[in-house]
Amino acid sequence: MKNIKKEIMRKILHIFGVTIWFVYHYLGYEYTFTYLATCLLISFILELIRLRKYSWYPFKEITRRLSRKYEKSAFAAHIYFFASATLIVYLLKDIMAIVAIMTFISSDAMAAIIGMTIGKHKNPIDKKKTIEGTIAGVIVAAIVTGIFLKPIYAIATAITFLIIDSIDIKISDNFTLPLLMGITLRIINMIVG
Repeated sequence: MKNIKKEIMRKILHIFGVTIWFVYHYLGYEYTFTYLATCLLISFILELIRLRKYSWYPFKEITRRLSRKYEKSAFAAHIYFFASATLIVYLLKDIMAIVAIMTFISSDAMAAIIGMTIGKHKNPIDKKKTIEGTIAGVIVAAIVTGIFLKPIYAIATAITFLIIDSIDIKISDNFTLPLLMGITLRIINMIVG
C-alpha cells in the first residue's frame, strides 16, 4: 500500500506538465522552448547538488519520500522528461510537440496508477509492468491525442505507447515516450497532412 501511495504522489507531479501547454497556448513556441530549457537546467543543477553535495540540497524530504531506489544514486526521472520535452519542442516547433508531451504525462501516469492498483497480469516482456496498466496507458494516449488531433494521430500515439511500454528498454521511458510520440505525430502528419 505504501508503494501505491508513493507512486500516486509521484504521478501527481505529472500535473506540472500541464504548465507546458499553458505556456505554449498563451505565449508560443519560443517561450515554451525557453521554459523547458530553463526547467531542464534548474533540474540538472539541483540533481547535481543532490548527488554530489546532498547537505546543500533544498528538497531532501520530498526526495526521501518520492524517490525510487535506483534514483537515490542516479538522475531522477524528471531530468529525462525535461530533456525529452525540450528536445521535442526544439525539433517540432509546433502543437505536435505539446500533444506528445500532454499525451505522455497523462498516459504514463494512468498506466502506473492502474498497474499498481488493479494490475494483476504481468507483462510477459517487462515484468515490472502489468497488462492492465499498459492498456490504461494506451486508452488514455488515444483519448488525450484525440482531444487535440484527428483520430489517426490518436491511434498512432496509442500504438507508440503500447510498444514502448511493453518492451524493456534500458533508456528511461520518461525520455523515450515523449520523444517517440512526437516523432510519430510528425511522421503521421507528413503522411496524411
